[in-house]
Amino acid sequence: MRLLLILCAMCLWCAAAAAQQNRQDSSPASQDTLNQQAALQDTLANLIEAEEELRTEMTAIRVQLRSGQDDIDTQDLEAELAAKRLELRGVNARLEELVTGISPDELTVDGRTEFNLETELQQLVEPFVSMMKSATEDARQIERLRRLQQTTELNIIIARRAIGEIETLITQTSAPVPRARLETLLKTWQERLETARDLSVSTQRQLDATLKHQDQASASGKAIGEFVRTRGRNLFFGISAFLVVFIGLRFSNSGLTTAIKKVRRKQRQRNFLQRFAGLIFNVGSIIFAFVAMLLVFDLFNDWLLFGLGLLALAAGLWYVLKALPSLMQQAALLLNLGAVQEGERVVFKGVPFLVQKLDFYTHLVNPKMRGGHFVIPIVELQGYHSRPVAEDEVWFPCTEGDVVILSDERWGRVIFISPETVVMQDDGGSDNTFEIADFLSLSPRNMSNGYRTESEFGIDYKHQAIATTDIPRIMAAEVRKDLEARFGAEKVRNVAVEFMTAGDSALIYEVEADMTSAADWEWEEVKFALAKFATDSCTRNGWTIPFPQLTVSRA
Repeated sequence: MRLLLILCAMCLWCAAAAAQQNRQDSSPASQDTLNQQAALQDTLANLIEAEEELRTEMTAIRVQLRSGQDDIDTQDLEAELAAKRLELRGVNARLEELVTGISPDELTVDGRTEFNLETELQQLVEPFVSMMKSATEDARQIERLRRLQQTTELNIIIARRAIGEIETLITQTSAPVPRARLETLLKTWQERLETARDLSVSTQRQLDATLKHQDQASASGKAIGEFVRTRGRNLFFGISAFLVVFIGLRFSNSGLTTAIKKVRRKQRQRNFLQRFAGLIFNVGSIIFAFVAMLLVFDLFNDWLLFGLGLLALAAGLWYVLKALPSLMQQAALLLNLGAVQEGERVVFKGVPFLVQKLDFYTHLVNPKMRGGHFVIPIVELQGYHSRPVAEDEVWFPCTEGDVVILSDERWGRVIFISPETVVMQDDGGSDNTFEIADFLSLSPRNMSNGYRTESEFGIDYKHQAIATTDIPRIMAAEVRKDLEARFGAEKVRNVAVEFMTAGDSALIYEVEADMTSAADWEWEEVKFALAKFATDSCTRNGWTIPFPQLTVSRA
C-alpha cells in the first residue's frame, strides 16, 4: 500500500509540474502584458462612453413621452425605450464582466440552477467540434470554391446557349415590337453572362491563392505537434495515472492475498467474505483509476478530454444498466453462489472439467488431457451447471496409449488427447482425428484395462447326450491351451464355454475369453482365434459341426 501511495504521488506531482510548466510557457512577455493592459483600458473607455450615450438617449425619449404626443408615437417611443434599456443592460453586463472577470450569470439568487441535459451535452461536445472544424477549415474552403467554380461554369454555358437562341430569333424577326422585346431579353442574358464570367474569374483566383499558400505537410505537422504538445501530453499523463492506480491496486491486492494464504495454509478455497471483498476491490480499482485519470485532465484544465471521459463514464453506466441481469449472474458465480461452483465437476462443451479456481478468469482442469489446464472468462460459464466430484471420478474414457473400440467398429490406439481433438492410430498405421464431442458420442470401449471377447459355435444334435457336460468342459480346456500357446499364458485370464440354446439344426455354444491389458492390441486376433480353436477341438474329439438344412415337402 505504501508503494501504491508513492506511485500515485509521483504521477500527480509530474502532472502538476507539467501543468505549471505549461502555464509558465503560455504566459506572455512583459511587452505583451503592457499591450493587453492598454487594450483593456481602451475597451473600458469605449464601454463607458457607450453607456453614457445610451443614458442620454433614454433621457431624451422620456422627455418626448412627457410631451403628450398621440398614441401611435407613444407606443413607438415606449418600444424604443425598452430596446435602449435592454441594450444598456447588456453594456453594463459586459462592463462588469470586463472589470471583474466574472459573468453576472454565474450568480444565483436561491442557490439553484436550471439543468438542461441537451445544453450540457452541447457544451461538452462543442470543444471537440470546434477543434475538428479548425483542423479541416482549409480543406472545406477549397471544396466550397471548387463547387462554386463548377456552378459558375455551368451558368456560363447556359447563358451562352440562351444568347445564341435569342440572336437567332432576332435575325428571323422583322416586326418592331417583338424585335425590341427580344433585344431587351438579349441584353439581360448578356448581363447574366458577364456576371457569371466575373464570378468565375474571382472564384478561380481565390482557389489558386488558397492552393498556392496551403502547405499540407507543414499544416499536418503543425496540427500533430500541437496535439502532442497539449492534448497528447494530457492524454499520456491521464492514461499513465489510470495504469499506475489500477496496477498498483492490483499489485497490493495480490500481495495481500498471498499474505492471507500464508496465514491460512489449510484453507483451500476462499470463503464468501473473501470473495465479496475481492469483487468490491476489483470494481473499486477500476473506478479509482478512472477518477485519477479525470483528476489529471482537470488539473490540466483540459475540458475536452474531461468531457469525453465523462461521456465514457455515462456510456459505461448505461451498459451496466442494460447488461444488469447478465452481470448479476456473473457476480453470483464470482461469489461462488451460482450454478457453477469452485472445486466441482462441470461438463464444458461436452468434456468434463474440474473447476480449480473460480474468478474473473476461471481455471478448468482435466488431468487426462494434454493442455487440459486452461483459463476462460467467467462469462463463458453462464448457462452451465456443476456437481460435486464423486470418489474415483472418471475424467475421460481413456488415456494416451490405450486401445479403444468405437461403436462404428473402428478401433485403434489413442496417441493424442486434448480439449479439442482425439487422434487414434489404427493397426495399419494411419491416424484418425476426431473432434472431442464426436469421439465421445461414439461410446469408446477401452480395451487396455482387460476385456472379454466371444464367439458363437454350433454342434450337431447327435452329440446331445454330452452337450451340457463333457463338451463345454473339454472345449474350454483345449481352447485355453491353444490361446496360451498362441498369445502367452500371462495374457489369458479365463476361458469359458457356455451352452446357449438349442437351435433349429445345431446346439449353440458361446466361447468366451477374458484377456489381460497386455493383449489389448491383439483383441481382433483373439476373436478370430476363438472360432479356429473351437473348430480344432471339435475335429480332435470327433464332434460334428452341422450345416443348415432345407426340407422340402410335397403337398
